[in-house]
Amino acid sequence: MDNMSLWITLLILHGINLLILATQTVFGNPFRAWDAVENTAAEGEAKGSSTKEERVIALQGGLTALRALFWVGMGVIIYRLSFNVGLWKTAFFILVLVVFILSEWVTQALIQATAEVWEKRLQPFARLIALIFSPLLSMVSRFVQKMVPAPQPTTSQEMAEELMEWVDVAQEQGDIGTEQGRLLHSILELSDTVAREIMVPRVDIVALEQEMSLDEAAHVFIASGHSRLPLYEGTIDQIRGIIYAKDLLRFWVEKQVETPLNRLARPAYFIPEAKRIDELLNEMQQRRVHLAIVVDEYGGVAGLVTLEDIIEEILGEIQDEYDQAEELPYQDLGGGEVVFQGKIDLGDFNEIMATELPKEEADTLGGFILQQLGRLPSAGEKLCVNNIELIVEQVSGRRIRKVRARSLDGECNKEDQNVDG
Repeated sequence: MDNMSLWITLLILHGINLLILATQTVFGNPFRAWDAVENTAAEGEAKGSSTKEERVIALQGGLTALRALFWVGMGVIIYRLSFNVGLWKTAFFILVLVVFILSEWVTQALIQATAEVWEKRLQPFARLIALIFSPLLSMVSRFVQKMVPAPQPTTSQEMAEELMEWVDVAQEQGDIGTEQGRLLHSILELSDTVAREIMVPRVDIVALEQEMSLDEAAHVFIASGHSRLPLYEGTIDQIRGIIYAKDLLRFWVEKQVETPLNRLARPAYFIPEAKRIDELLNEMQQRRVHLAIVVDEYGGVAGLVTLEDIIEEILGEIQDEYDQAEELPYQDLGGGEVVFQGKIDLGDFNEIMATELPKEEADTLGGFILQQLGRLPSAGEKLCVNNIELIVEQVSGRRIRKVRARSLDGECNKEDQNVDG
């Protein structure tokens, strides 16, 4: 090829390169690129070939690849032309490159100043580039997916465990305080906690019988200190709704004391025992309710969960004016001895006593002792598990009220197992 042909080829390549540069300058803006490929992407999606996002990537990637390719071609031609100028070939090579680069800068500056005008003019060319490079992008993507398998998605459980490890490290390094660390752990553990573990058990539910008068119901509200109570018919398993104290108060003030309670009842929200607390919190927020009735697998009432119960699971015990007289869930006597209420959650007991009593058969300390003994114990009976001596302190009716726990230095002795005090 003679010099004239090389010069003509070089100028044509440079002209096309400037066109590509102008298109890249205009459609480097993602919003303009989005508009440019909109019609072709719709056709592609209809045919199942490519989406709008893939067309945008194909457009911008294609323009970059073409510019690189054209510069390689122009570089080869300039290099060949430089051989015909003798000693001045290096200076010639550099001079032509500088002229071409300056022409690119001028083109880019002009296009940027009038981008809106050039957008419509260059859209057909941009769509053509997107159309050409989309199949190539799909082929490369499939090849990469075969060569490099996609990583398995991280489960929420794995993510929570990783975050807990991060919290522990941050605590050790002093980046966050002990209380902040405990709070973060409580939040992350919500997904592992179910309604059965935090509910008010059936035997502790304060409820209103449907045949009660407004006066009787008002006295129950006052005595309990609650603002919402379940309404049942016949037995606690027949929940008919939820009575709000503010609704009852309105009828009471208006002297409509003959109004039946079922007229005041709002719909009850029922959940299974295995309902996860994080899901329950979201649903209660969406439904705008503060109380949920927990039912067992047979449809009977197992307990109830309030919004306060969930908040306490995160923040710890919250004492209000009605809780002042209530006993704390445990009392540290010192010397490794702690007195627990029988209804304390077994997970909390394990954390306080630094042990791992199994939670498969029971959720509370009292339930665990009943399950281990297979009968209702008397006050003073002992049980030794995992180097922890458990002494039943108080039994009321069919419930274990208080348990004294003591950490042992050695292993449990046989004589300490299930012996009357």
